[in-house]
Amino acid sequence: MTELSSEFWNTLASQLILISTLLGGFSFANLFIVDGVDAEPKLKAKLFKALTLACAGFIVSIFALTNIILLTSKGNPFSASNSNLNFPRIIGSLSFFMGLISILYVISISGRIKSYNSRKFSLIVGIIALILILLMMI
Repeated sequence: MTELSSEFWNTLASQLILISTLLGGFSFANLFIVDGVDAEPKLKAKLFKALTLACAGFIVSIFALTNIILLTSKGNPFSASNSNLNFPRIIGSLSFFMGLISILYVISISGRIKSYNSRKFSLIVGIIALILILLMMI
């Protein structure tokens, strides 16, 4: 397997930190919106749990990716081999995708607040977004 350079990991981590920060802020803002929505309590609980999971996932990914940036920065006194990057890379990736899947879940079930047509539309949009994200990973 090809070993990726430190510069690549540093750039990738900084880009993912930006994305995680924006998506985490979006999730956090929607927590307050869900609190004020007049919906059935079970639906509000599902939305609240999914948004909380998304916020937590993005926060964990920010810290894991910051660790990668610190390890791959120039002037770092410690060695930055791929074995040192494995743990933060795995934790950061898993938590990032956990947050992303949670947001897609919220998008998919958010239409249940309004009408039957909104429910179908939001579910279709959530599924299409998931499929497109998975296709971009190939």
